[in-house]
Amino acid sequence: MSSRGGEVRAIFVCISIVVFGVLFGRNFVFVLSKGLWIGKNELFLQG
Repeated sequence: MSSRGGEVRAIFVCISIVVFGVLFGRNFVFVLSKGLWIGKNELFLQG
């Protein structure tokens, strides 16, 4: 049951990302990629 919940959650996240991408266009993708890049750098500095 937990595995199925994980699948539903992953699908919901993917759909929400697509919806936000359509609503905000490239700006959302740019902000998302920038946030991931900053988070990756912070993890690298902490590690």
